[in-house]
Amino acid sequence: MDIEPRTPSAANRFRHWAKTNTSLKLAVLFSIAFSALLMFSSFSYRDGLFLVSKNVWSDFMSHIPLVRSFTYGQNMPPEYPLFSGERIRYHFLFYLFASFFERAGLRLDLALNGMSILGMAGLMVVVYLLAYKLSGKKAASWLALIMLVFNSSLSWIYLFGATTGGVLQRIAQVVHRKEFLSFGPWDDRLISAFWNLNIFINQRHFPFSLALVFLAVWSIYYRTSALALIAGIAIIGVMSWLHKAALLLLLVTLGCFFFGDSKKRLRIFTAATAGMLLCVPGLLYLNSAGPVSDIGQHTTLFGRIAQFNPGFLYASVSWKEFPVAVPLLKWCVYWFLQLGLLPLAACSGWLLAGKTPSVPQRSPRDAESRFKKYLQAIRRETYTACRFACSEYRIWGVAGLVIFALANLFTFSPETAANHKLINYSVIIANIYAAVCVAHLLRKRIVFKISGLLLALALLLGGIVDFFPVINSGKVPWRDIQRDATAFWIVNNTKPQDRFFNLTYETASLAVSGRRFYWGWDYFPWSLGYDLPARKAATRDIVSGLISKDRACAFLRQRELSYIYMDAHTKTFMDAPINRAFFGSHFIKISPDTLSHEIYDVVKSCTPG
Repeated sequence: MDIEPRTPSAANRFRHWAKTNTSLKLAVLFSIAFSALLMFSSFSYRDGLFLVSKNVWSDFMSHIPLVRSFTYGQNMPPEYPLFSGERIRYHFLFYLFASFFERAGLRLDLALNGMSILGMAGLMVVVYLLAYKLSGKKAASWLALIMLVFNSSLSWIYLFGATTGGVLQRIAQVVHRKEFLSFGPWDDRLISAFWNLNIFINQRHFPFSLALVFLAVWSIYYRTSALALIAGIAIIGVMSWLHKAALLLLLVTLGCFFFGDSKKRLRIFTAATAGMLLCVPGLLYLNSAGPVSDIGQHTTLFGRIAQFNPGFLYASVSWKEFPVAVPLLKWCVYWFLQLGLLPLAACSGWLLAGKTPSVPQRSPRDAESRFKKYLQAIRRETYTACRFACSEYRIWGVAGLVIFALANLFTFSPETAANHKLINYSVIIANIYAAVCVAHLLRKRIVFKISGLLLALALLLGGIVDFFPVINSGKVPWRDIQRDATAFWIVNNTKPQDRFFNLTYETASLAVSGRRFYWGWDYFPWSLGYDLPARKAATRDIVSGLISKDRACAFLRQRELSYIYMDAHTKTFMDAPINRAFFGSHFIKISPDTLSHEIYDVVKSCTPG
């Protein structure tokens, strides 16, 4: 009796490929090792001190208090710990997971870096796999992986424009650099800070989310099993909590695949619809978040979706390096400086990717007149072009182009620079196609091989120059609880649910203790759309002591603030002088004099009798 051989499952085929594919194993090992170097070089721990890279210090002023608000604080349902009294508008799920690991016994650096390594290495591996899927060439996979970490900008041109030292000397010193050659728009230089590795070490949840975007599309489009479909739906469902911009990237990409492949439209539509239903709770909580105590203004149900604001950041600098006057030309020059030869290489790779789809030809006998013959020819060529662009090997390029256009036409948050997340995604896709182009050249005769090597160098040079400031940056020590007397006192003498009314931006002690406070650095709540002017206006009279104790107590109790927190160095706050005599005479100080901060008990001070 003949037994029909069983067809191996997709999972078994993948396991067999992984066991026999040395290149993939090396790619995974390289991704993990590189990600570990990247994350631990920017955030580590020694002798009770967090060592935070100067490149990431500003973002970690938000990340650390967010993680610690879950670990040591009582922040459920979540509020934004830097703007207490209002629900959180920031996608916090990544940092909540990090807090779970810290609660389980891991140090914060190990918990946060572990999650970050998983995300960054995962992104590198999925880029490797997608490049192989689109090209069938391992050389293209490795090139795409390397181009992910070494950007294609022309930042290296600033080596030739410096006024100190010779060119050769400046080139030799590249490996020792601690500052980026260009960090636009903040240093008024044209090349932005968003294309190098600095973006991944600052926004730790971003590579994790991008990896899930690619994984979700892979599960929904390339796989056929019900389990893969459920996995894709689940990823869409958590994206509103994990990264709202990544949710937009995922839906736009699926939309492009939906219009590009009629055979899989039902599967894509089912996944997107089910996933969005799962997203509703997150979108409701984060985007319609109003004040906990009904103070201030409520936003609309889904917040501000988009605002027409063309150009991205090309007009945000003075253009002193290149005095271009024509807006369109200025925009083109701007993106050439940001991307270098990447668009040209990506377009070439896009044309070379995969196989050209076959197109049915119609017989000329169907045409009854010359006009109909021309019309049929136009329709046939249009159909051919659409089939070509929407094939499974090229639809990624269409999605990347659509998202790049959205990022240059609209803003989706109060901060225009936040659109960099969309462009980063488009650049990753462009890198994959550029890698296909270079790999194709390297397979040809010697002249093409040399051209391919020169093109690869041009695409990687900016990233190589920008790599060294990432790992060489100086470290800022941040005392953990056991090394910070104020934080230690707060953890042991206040409750996890307590909120602090701080009269200083020096809030490191509050941040590591996990307590929520009323004022973080203005940038963070402003970028999330919180109403800063209204809160500042209500605060100034208390800071300056221009109101009675009763009114001050009513203000503090209404906002459920348990303590007043200040230090000896801050003289003014919210553009008003701090009236220390007012607080000293009307509120009970409970902190010992040995601390560098003064803490007043609102409950004891404002309780009658």
